[in-house]
Amino acid sequence: MSEGTTIRKIMRLRSAALLTLCLILTGCETSSFVGQAVHGQVDMWRRETRISTLLQKTNTPAETKRRLELVQTYRKFAQEKLGLPAGRSYLGYADLERPFVSWTVAATPEFSMEDEEWWFPIVGSVSYRGYFKEEAAKRHATMLKAKGMDVSIGGVAAYSTLGWFADPVLNTFLFDPEEDLADLIFHELAHRRLYVSGDTDFNEAFATFVAQEGLRRWFRAHPDAAMEARWNLKEARQDEFRRAVLEAGSRLKVLYALLTPGNTADIRAAKSEEIARLRIRLEELTGKWAGEPDISGWLTSPINNARINSVATYYRWVPAFAELLKECSGDLPRFYGEVKRLGKIPKAERLQRLESLLAAGSRASQ
Repeated sequence: MSEGTTIRKIMRLRSAALLTLCLILTGCETSSFVGQAVHGQVDMWRRETRISTLLQKTNTPAETKRRLELVQTYRKFAQEKLGLPAGRSYLGYADLERPFVSWTVAATPEFSMEDEEWWFPIVGSVSYRGYFKEEAAKRHATMLKAKGMDVSIGGVAAYSTLGWFADPVLNTFLFDPEEDLADLIFHELAHRRLYVSGDTDFNEAFATFVAQEGLRRWFRAHPDAAMEARWNLKEARQDEFRRAVLEAGSRLKVLYALLTPGNTADIRAAKSEEIARLRIRLEELTGKWAGEPDISGWLTSPINNARINSVATYYRWVPAFAELLKECSGDLPRFYGEVKRLGKIPKAERLQRLESLLAAGSRASQ
């Protein structure tokens, strides 16, 4: 290990220790949660090897080398054509020897489509908690369920440290279909471009839209008919899935507004009927698609408010960002400036602006 590498690792460990100390001050439960997060982050760094080193090694598998080179190509495109700051992210590779980097837990009340939120320094309020061990995520989910909450657990292939650290390439996503790999790199780097403290839906929809727009621009610059056809088909089918889930969520929101102390049982029965209707719709889509994309997990495990919101978090505002880019005549720097301004205004005003963009986009599509 070179002196420079040693110094970098020491500085990262000191940063992690400082972050831990800061978060410990917020309480015992938070300190326990952050302790596992820091341990997981440090373990990731321990496993990390520079990609330039792996590309030089003769024992690195050929497909691994090709994929790592592909990531560098996507990374360069993101910086030069999409205006996304990569910093030192995706210059290292870590094999975590597991299918997901972490597992997230999200929750809502039984009769509400409003996410439970947790507050942490730096990132503010977020609508999920991430765990590096699935067992820890399940324990927290069990605790929330005992309180009567609707709970969702999901495996995560990647996450962004928002520029605080250099994020490595991971085995959890390196061998995904190439279009999905590009989408992920663009999405995570978009978080480095802009992050609004305390607004998970805004942040995730922004990154999701930037990734989609990034792929459209990638295909224009690097024509690949087969890859583009796969992506277009996948997106069209995913749109059907998202629409079905989001529409169910909207109907549930209307239903919950009717809740009174005397009609709890009736609202619970109506909720079950709405979820059963959604399940039937998803079964229809699965049959029509012949298994691709795979949404079988939605058919084999419970569907609830939290799970529906996991889709809304990433996609509800995507059409609003698409409309905003149109207003900016497709100019990405101008678009980023407008999004930054949106992020600085009070949340209530931001939601009003996003709703107006949604309405404008809906009118234009009619």
